[in-house]
Amino acid sequence: MNNITEEIKELKYRLDHFDDTNPKYISPRIAQLTHRIIVTHARIESAINFFMVLSLTEGLFKYLPYDINVTFGALILLFIQECKMDFGEKIEYLIRNKSIPDKIAQKARGVNTLRNKFAHPDKNYNVLKAYDSDIMVKNILKQLFNARKEIERYFSNEPKEKIIR
Repeated sequence: MNNITEEIKELKYRLDHFDDTNPKYISPRIAQLTHRIIVTHARIESAINFFMVLSLTEGLFKYLPYDINVTFGALILLFIQECKMDFGEKIEYLIRNKSIPDKIAQKARGVNTLRNKFAHPDKNYNVLKAYDSDIMVKNILKQLFNARKEIERYFSNEPKEKIIR
């Protein structure tokens, strides 16, 4: 192996074992699960952001040239990101505007709840310890997979007429 590969391996090892001496030790299994939860949450939030851009620009697509729509869509996305709406607020916005069904909102809220628990291990140490079993990890992974699959399917297949209410 070359130097860079060895250095990457060493850095990963050190990061993976940072908590070995922490009194609130997080097992490698919970650390890996945390990464999967945060990545899934980020991907779902990206899909929600894109869906919100489509929702907010839908009426304009009929009247403006394509390049202006792309620019306007990028500005809307920037606005959504900069207005500091958190994940939960985005879900509530979509519910208020009848843009998503309850089933999709519940799945998104479930992922958000997991993200909030796992992103703050010191605060939720005992809760995370309770998740450190094969069956709990399997259940969370299934929840993440099903939520992402259904949410992305809904956002990508929703007819445009149903996006705006």
